[in-house]
Amino acid sequence: MKPIFELSNLTVEFRSSLETVTAVHGLDLVVNEGESFAIVGESGSGKTVSMMSTMRLLPSPPAHVTADVMRFDGRDLSAMGRREWRHLCGERIAMVFQDALTALNPVYTVGWQIGEMFRVHRPRMGRREIRERTVDLLGEVGIPEPAQRVNDYPHQFSGGMRQRAMIAMAIALEPAFLIADEPTTALDVTVQAQLMDLLARLKAERGMSMILITHDLGLVSENADRVAIMYAGSVMETGAVDDVLGDPRHPYTLGLLASRPQAVAKGEKLTSIQGSPPNLAQKPQGCPFHPRCRLAEPICRTTRPLLLETGTGHGVACHAVNPPDTVSAPAREPAGAGA
Repeated sequence: MKPIFELSNLTVEFRSSLETVTAVHGLDLVVNEGESFAIVGESGSGKTVSMMSTMRLLPSPPAHVTADVMRFDGRDLSAMGRREWRHLCGERIAMVFQDALTALNPVYTVGWQIGEMFRVHRPRMGRREIRERTVDLLGEVGIPEPAQRVNDYPHQFSGGMRQRAMIAMAIALEPAFLIADEPTTALDVTVQAQLMDLLARLKAERGMSMILITHDLGLVSENADRVAIMYAGSVMETGAVDDVLGDPRHPYTLGLLASRPQAVAKGEKLTSIQGSPPNLAQKPQGCPFHPRCRLAEPICRTTRPLLLETGTGHGVACHAVNPPDTVSAPAREPAGAGA
């Protein structure tokens, strides 16, 4: 399969006069054409920051972004000028944000905001054509009576309808690559299912590749081909969804799966991962998960484990899974590099 999006050694720091917070540490990622790739982790794990950094949505300063490779469809994103990037963003890459109410401007109608995509990227389109296309998009994402609702403001839409409007804006120019950041957060389960069905249909019809950022393992199992489990800015485990969720190797992945309500019998107490994520300004030496890990060994406290393949495309960063004396040729492995 041909890669469409590649990251190697992505590091994102937020620097101030008092401290440096390393939000993402050496992230490697490969997404292939036509595939859905999920990034999973607790709040603060770096999943959203990593994608926002590639979209140039982090203020600099304080954000400081470095990467050995940051490439889309063979093009070096880090070398692009502002004009070239503006052309690419929206035309080929788009993002659906977590909170549509804050992402949409409250003083403009929903239709005007979707139409802005055409006014910026399709300057030869007339006003009538833009309105017709906007109404079509609202209908395509399931907004009832789109010809009337196109004139409504964001506060007149429900949460699910605002998310649909955000999706309509993102797909307006038929991008090849879509980043969906927690697209179903704070929505009821029925609306969640409808939105994920919508994204799956649009992906299939348009041949898009997609990154799904979420903390919901249920969404991952139903909607992703491959997954990367992030913790404290680093990838702990990655591979095909069936491998990672069906045969988890890393203690953190095991803990996440065990903490789901469906993992315990009715009436039994839920299992939880003891402790809290580390302060990213004062990360522990060695494996970032070792203070909470039941399998931690002395080496875990001093040496950061490499992300190494334990099976076809299944990578794990854990000394308990990959003891140092069994590793003959340590090498960086891109998260999700397997087909």
